[in-house]
Amino acid sequence: MVWKIFKRDLRRILRNFVALVVIIGVCFIPALYAWFNIYANIDPYNNTKNIRVAVVNTDQGAYSKVTGPLELGNQVQRQLRKNHQLGWRFVSAENAREGVANGEYYAAIVIPEGFSRSIISVLSGKIKRPRIEYYCNEKKNAISPKVTDSGATALQTRINETFVKVVSGVVSDTIDRTGGSLAGRMEQSRRRIDRKLQHSSEELGKYDAVLTRFRRTSGKARETLRAFGGALDQLDQSAEAGRKTLDDTDRALQNARTSTAFYTKQLNRSLDSLYTSLETLRSDTARAAAGLSTPYDRVSGQLQQAVTELTVIVSLNSRLIEDMQELNRLIPGSPASDTLDKLTAENRKAQELLRSLTAAGDRIDHAQTGAKQFGEEMNRLMDGNALLLQQARRRWFGQGLPLVEQTLDSYGVLSASLRGVLNGVPAETARVRTLLRGMSRALDDADRSLQGTSRTIRRTKNTLDAARADLNTISGSGAYRNLLSRSKGSTEKLSEFLASPIQLETETTYPVRNYGSAMMPFYTNLALWVSGIILAAILKLRVDADDEIPEFTGTQAYFGRGLLFVLLGQIQALIILTGDLLLPGIQCQHPGMFILAGMASSFVYINLIYALTLTFNHLGRAIVVFLVILQIPGSSGTYPIEMLPRFFRILHPMLPFTYSINAMRETIAGYYGHHYGKNLGILMIFLGVALLLGLVIQPLIMNMNNMFDDRLSQTGLMMSERENDVRPKANLSHILWVLTEEKATRDVVMERAVSFEKKYPRRIRYGFLLYILLPLFFLVLAFRIEAKLLFLILWVTSIVVISICLIALEYIHETVQQRLGIRDTPQEELVERIRELMRDRRHRRREKKETTETDEGGDRQ
Repeated sequence: MVWKIFKRDLRRILRNFVALVVIIGVCFIPALYAWFNIYANIDPYNNTKNIRVAVVNTDQGAYSKVTGPLELGNQVQRQLRKNHQLGWRFVSAENAREGVANGEYYAAIVIPEGFSRSIISVLSGKIKRPRIEYYCNEKKNAISPKVTDSGATALQTRINETFVKVVSGVVSDTIDRTGGSLAGRMEQSRRRIDRKLQHSSEELGKYDAVLTRFRRTSGKARETLRAFGGALDQLDQSAEAGRKTLDDTDRALQNARTSTAFYTKQLNRSLDSLYTSLETLRSDTARAAAGLSTPYDRVSGQLQQAVTELTVIVSLNSRLIEDMQELNRLIPGSPASDTLDKLTAENRKAQELLRSLTAAGDRIDHAQTGAKQFGEEMNRLMDGNALLLQQARRRWFGQGLPLVEQTLDSYGVLSASLRGVLNGVPAETARVRTLLRGMSRALDDADRSLQGTSRTIRRTKNTLDAARADLNTISGSGAYRNLLSRSKGSTEKLSEFLASPIQLETETTYPVRNYGSAMMPFYTNLALWVSGIILAAILKLRVDADDEIPEFTGTQAYFGRGLLFVLLGQIQALIILTGDLLLPGIQCQHPGMFILAGMASSFVYINLIYALTLTFNHLGRAIVVFLVILQIPGSSGTYPIEMLPRFFRILHPMLPFTYSINAMRETIAGYYGHHYGKNLGILMIFLGVALLLGLVIQPLIMNMNNMFDDRLSQTGLMMSERENDVRPKANLSHILWVLTEEKATRDVVMERAVSFEKKYPRRIRYGFLLYILLPLFFLVLAFRIEAKLLFLILWVTSIVVISICLIALEYIHETVQQRLGIRDTPQEELVERIRELMRDRRHRRREKKETTETDEGGDRQ
């Protein structure tokens, strides 16, 4: 069915001569738009000689001892007469200003009277910056001020070059006149530089050797620091061992104090006990001596008792002597040693006495005569022992014990001092370690720095040696000899070099021959879009039914008429693109791919325009025009997108022109990677948008479009189309719904319909009032607030939104009227209408079946 619709449309055009002529004209008109614009802009910047610029020279010249007479104004005027980049016109000052004001000249340049004097003021030290007066008429044209500004800037540059050339020429002449002495001085300077270079190289070598020795010394210093760090570790260990030894010494001193106190008490008790025993012995001896006159048995018993007591004394003396010996061992050299010796001697005597008493017992019978001597001896012995005991007590408690305590206290003070010293050793060693680490890091940093310095010195030395070798090579070259004997021609070259020392070498990537070739993608895309607008304006969008094609679906109608649009669009594109390539002076490296890109762009544009106008009807046509308005600045066809306002930079990647223009530029100036295919691929996304509009959204609002066309046709002034198939199935469903609905539902629907109809006129008035006031509000804001573009977009958007709302409101009103009309129709008439609709549907189906069978039979034949 799609091909039937397409072939029927072609036959209608081909059989009608007038229609065929109109279609041919439609195919060529957009091409003329592109061709004329491209050719008009083929190379406008090569025709700037027709832009008239007035030049006024009032310079009176100047004189300087350095430059001599100088008339820069006349020199500039002579140079401008030879320059044909702009249309220079040499007039008076009054005519120049008047000509700029009335538009005869685009701009004017005035060289003032004291221009040359200001130029040479730099030679006298009293500098006065020279000025050139520049007038420009920016009202006359948008581009001409940029062109004339460039001309004025170029003139300023040329004047600067001329001045430098004149001054440098004078300097060069002076140098040329002093060439002989200069040659001698140059040779002397060469030899002096050579000596300096040699001396510097030698000094750098010595410096490098000093740095090497210093680095070796610093390496040894780092090793010494590491060894000193090990010694600090040993010092910490020794201090810890010393602290442990002091702890043991303190415990020993404490034990000594405890032992001294203990043995002092023991000695005191022993002396007391001994003294008591001596006194008892003294009494017993006295009584024994007094009782010698008693009988033999009594004397013998007493003698035995004395022996026993003397044995106890010897035992006590032995224990005392052992205690004194232990005390003397703990405190060597103390006064107790003398007493100990005496006690030992006395104890030996007591032992001898004991032996004598024992022997006397055996000889008691023979010793009666010596009883008196014994008593006297015993008394004397007791007195000596008592005296010795008293002396020992006085010496120990008066001299020995204080000396022992003083010695122990001295040892305690010394231990505390040593402990303080040892406790401070870790902190001191830690501080010294920190100092050593800082010194080590400093030595490491110094070593690294010296390494870099050494490398720099070697490189510098090598550079100086190379410079010295180059200097010797240059001094022996012919160029050096020529420099010493340079001629007048070299003076002129030197002045030219000083006037313009730098030459800019330009290498163009992807060169484009002229401005027209660069603008061709933009004007071509604009023509392709305009061709779609023209087709949507002169061709009907909706497919009509006739005897040949009595019935078709919405999808078949969409593609059937769409094929005609696409065919005509491809013809238009082929004409436009071929003509572009045939224009004189046009550059295109890949013409075949250029045509392919253009026809692909046309295919997308035609589908998009066809879908918009078919879906939204007159509003769609407005959207199509609005889109082309946005794409002219937003596609970066003329200016770089970075130069445009932020709104267009955001919009840039959303526009189909962007990708079509980029693809065409690839074919004109050369490919880069896969940019060509990438841009065409992105462009095809917009084809999907067109199919979504035409196949999904358009059927949903078809009845609204029919209602809109009906209202326009009622004016008798505006063009309108009506869909051939106005959804009879919807009317059938409405009738069946009315026949089957309950009374309660009908009452609710009627109540809502009546309420809507009452409010409908007021809503229409409010809508038209908003139609005027809201756009007017945004328009006023657009001229009063800086964000003008934003409010301009809001202004256009408000018009579109209000239009959609009013159309939707009118569609609802039409639907309500239709349903109310069905309810007012008698039931018999509704049933009869259903029968008619069913008969029409069966008739169309039968005709469709017969047509299909006829087509299949023809295909088999």
